[in-house]
This record gives sequence, C-alpha cells and structure tokens, in this order.
Amino acid sequence: MKAIEVFERAMDLMDEREDNGTLDAQSVINYKAKAPGILTIYQNELLREADYFKTYEITNNYIKPLDSHEAEQDHNTDDIIFEYENGFKAYTFECNSTATVYIEEFDGTWQILEQIDISIDKMSYQRFHNKVTSTNKMRIRFAGDYFYKIKNLAVYKENFNNIDNIPRGGDFIRYELPTDFNSQHDISKILVNGSFVKTTEYQWLGKRTLLLPKKFNGTMVIEYRPTPPNITDLENDDLVVDDVTSITCLSYALATELMIADENPNASYYNGKYEEARDLARRDRRLEVTNNEDVISTSLDVW
Repeated sequence: MKAIEVFERAMDLMDEREDNGTLDAQSVINYKAKAPGILTIYQNELLREADYFKTYEITNNYIKPLDSHEAEQDHNTDDIIFEYENGFKAYTFECNSTATVYIEEFDGTWQILEQIDISIDKMSYQRFHNKVTSTNKMRIRFAGDYFYKIKNLAVYKENFNNIDNIPRGGDFIRYELPTDFNSQHDISKILVNGSFVKTTEYQWLGKRTLLLPKKFNGTMVIEYRPTPPNITDLENDDLVVDDVTSITCLSYALATELMIADENPNASYYNGKYEEARDLARRDRRLEVTNNEDVISTSLDVW
C-alpha cells in the first residue's frame, strides 16, 4: 500500500474533503509536509505486528589451509619466519602496526617476490592477503625495526582466481550482515543446510557481525525483520506493514498527530481508536508467533 492512501484516509477522518469528494491541494499542503515523518515514526512502532521479513544467505565451502597460526605473535627485533618446502599459492595474515613483510622464494638464494610495507599509526589489526606465483621453496618473513603483533596467518596451496576468494585466517569467519539488519533479536529463524537452529548457537560481534566457525560448511539462511526505509514521498513510497494495519492504525495515528497540531478536540478520540487497533494487531501477532514457535520447537526436537 502506498503512503498516500493512508494520508487520504486520515484526511477523511479529519473531514478535509470538499463537497465534490476531492482534497484541496492548498488546504492540505501543510499536512502533506508533516505526514512522511509521522508515518515513519508510527510504522517503526508497528513493525513487530507486520509480516515484513527479508532473508540473507551465507554459503561457505571450507578450504583447509596448508598451514595456519591463529595466536598472536610479537615481533621485536628478530624476524619471524614461516618456511614452506613446496611453496604456496595464497596467503593471509593480520598485523596491528607498522611493519615490513617479505614473501620470498628460494632459488639458490632467497629472492623477494613481494614486499609489503605496512603503515599503521594506531595499533589496530588490519588484514593483508594476496596470490603468489612460484613453485619453489617459499617463506613469509616478518621484519622491520618496530614492535608489532601478527595473528591469523594462513597459507593455501589453492590457486584462487581472485584475492577476494582467499579465506581469512582465524578460528571464525566474519560475516557483516546488511545495514538494514538491526540486531540478532530481529531474527525470526535460521536454517542451516535446511534444518532449524537456534540463534544462540552462533556468536555475534556487535549488532551486525556474525562469527561462524572456520570449518562451517554449507548454507545458512537468516530470516530477519529489517529496519524499514524512511518515508519521504507520499505518492511513491510503499508501506511495509500490512494493508489492514495501515488503513486502521496508521490512519488513526496520522489523524491524531495532525489534529493535536491543530488543537482539534477530536484528537483524543482518534488516539483511542489508534491504541485499540494497535493492541488488537499485537494480540493477533502474539497468537501467530506462539503457533509458529510450537512448529519450530517440534522441528528442533525431531532434528
């Protein structure tokens, strides 16, 4: 349903229509200017009663590294060196400060394939990764004159077609969920390879970062209630709450707020109508959620 339809219902409640059934553009221009912000506020309040969900899919195919070192290691003055007799095709590591790192191959003497000059003013970990082309003995040498830390080093024998496909090192894989994902509390269900799982089975970092075990293999589908976009254009913006809730709750709410601004004595009446419609929608939603949880609980018991 378009936002303009709720606006027109609110105008009906406020008795703003002309005798010919139309709205005078000049007489409602102030109401039109206020309506988008009011509808945005009340739509967010009513979101829990809306069947408004999105899904986010994560697919991970675990690739075992040739070698990995997750723990932090301190570099002081001596180089930290990791050697690989048969070489490798890709590497990844994290470093937290200024450093010089060499990717080298042995061809009678050690030759530099790549020099990574890292400049980090404040100690905070950043990731570095790349592909390497060599069939000789190889090593990664962490050098430089400064103290710094490294962690989550991993090397791979696979020849990835793109450096973005090189898996991160560490015990967990980080996934940043979309910006309209507010928190794990807005998740309605999670499916892993087709089976229900509980949200608490996985770790979260902040509001949007999901940490999956590095050996996770398969597909995860997260169904969540997204934060709706702000309403800015009455004519073209769609409402995310269902049509019944829009026509009742939002129409009453918009009429109430506009009447309060006009000091209209009918504002309290329509506010009561809004609260009545809202409470009814919440009651119906609680019954629906309870029934769904019973189904999910049964599925989990079987699984």
